[in-house]
Amino acid sequence: MTFAQISILATIPLVRHKRPLSLLLMICLLFGAAPIQAQSGQATHVVQPGENLFRIALRYGLTADQVAAANGIRDPSRIYVGQTLVIPIAGSAIPPASAASTAANPAGFHVVQAGENLFRIGLRYGLTAQHIAAANGLSSAHTIFVGQRLTIPAPISAPPQTAPVGQGVRLSVPLYGQQRTLSCEAATARMLAEFYGVVQSEWWFQSAFGVSDNPHAGFRGSVDGVFGWIDDYGVYAEPVTRALLAAGVNVSVRYGLTYADLRAALDRGAPVIVWTSPRGDVYDMPDGYRLVPEEHTYVVVGYDSAGFVVHDPLYGGRRLKLASIPGWELYGNMAVVGP
Repeated sequence: MTFAQISILATIPLVRHKRPLSLLLMICLLFGAAPIQAQSGQATHVVQPGENLFRIALRYGLTADQVAAANGIRDPSRIYVGQTLVIPIAGSAIPPASAASTAANPAGFHVVQAGENLFRIGLRYGLTAQHIAAANGLSSAHTIFVGQRLTIPAPISAPPQTAPVGQGVRLSVPLYGQQRTLSCEAATARMLAEFYGVVQSEWWFQSAFGVSDNPHAGFRGSVDGVFGWIDDYGVYAEPVTRALLAAGVNVSVRYGLTYADLRAALDRGAPVIVWTSPRGDVYDMPDGYRLVPEEHTYVVVGYDSAGFVVHDPLYGGRRLKLASIPGWELYGNMAVVGP
C-alpha cells in the first residue's frame, strides 16, 4: 500500500452503521479484487458488489463449479460481498470441468447439485443431456433430483481440425466465452463476425440488439440476470441479424432450417447461429411470440458423419460435438446464416 492510499484510508470517517464494515473489507472495496497469490496452484479473489460465481469464474477462465468445489461451497448462489474465495490456477488439484473419468472408474460419476439439470451437467462434461439420460436409463431428461449419482459416459472426442474430404467440414471460426451471464447471443455474433474478418466487441453487439419484451425485437430482460427463466431472457434471430448487418456481415434470418440445410451452409463455408434449450416447456405469449426456459445459442461450425461441431460460449467457451441441436424445433428451427 502506498502513502497516498494510506492517506485516503485516513480520511474515511468512522460512521456507525447497522452493519459496520470491517477495516479489511473497506480496504478490499477501495483497492479492488486483483487476485493475490496464495500458494502454488492457488490465488484468492475478494467478492465485490454485483458479482456471482459465474462472473468470477469467467474472469479466471474457470467454471462456477470449479470455484465452488475449491471453496467447499454447496450452493453457488450463496456468496457474499467481502468473502475471500480460493481460485484454483495452473497446478491446482481441482480437475478441469471436462475431466469426466478417473483411472479407477473410466465412466465417471456426478452427484446432482441444487440448481443443476441434465443439460448443464452435459455441458460440463462435453456431452448432451440425451447421452447422460441414456447412460442412466432415464426416460425423461427432467427426472433427476439433488443428491442423485449419475453415471457420466466417456466424453465425446472433438473431431480433428480438418475433416477428411467427403466426410464433413470444419470451419475456422474463433471460439470465445460469453462475458455476461446472459450474453450468449452477443458472444456467438462476435464469433461469426470475426470469421468474416469483422472485429467488434461482445458489448458492441449487446448494445446493438436494443431492448424489448419481445425477443424478436430486442433483448428481453437484464443481461446480468439469472439464467434459466423467461424474465431475464435473451434475444432472437432478427435483432442478431440486424446487429451483424450493421457490423458489415451480410447474414440472413432463416426459419424451418433442416439439418440438411445446416450441412449445405457449412459446405459453402457459412457458419450458422442456432437456438437451443434442454427444456420441453414453452410459453406462447399473447403478443404472438414464444419464450423457452433456458434459451441459449451455439455457432455451428462443422459436421461429420457422427453429428455437428458447435461453439458454445458458456464456461469460457467450449467446443462440443452433438448428434443434434437440443430443443431447436421449439424455436421453429430459427437460425442466423452467414453469407
